[in-house]
Amino acid sequence: MDVTESGHAARVSAYATVGARLSLLSDRRLGNAVSAA
Repeated sequence: MDVTESGHAARVSAYATVGARLSLLSDRRLGNAVSAA
């Protein structure tokens, strides 16, 4: 149980980190598009 829970927590944290990076990249792209327009 502990191993499964720790692995699940690691997956959640990894997904959260990737999601945050993707959101930051999308925000930068939108900002560049607005500034260029």
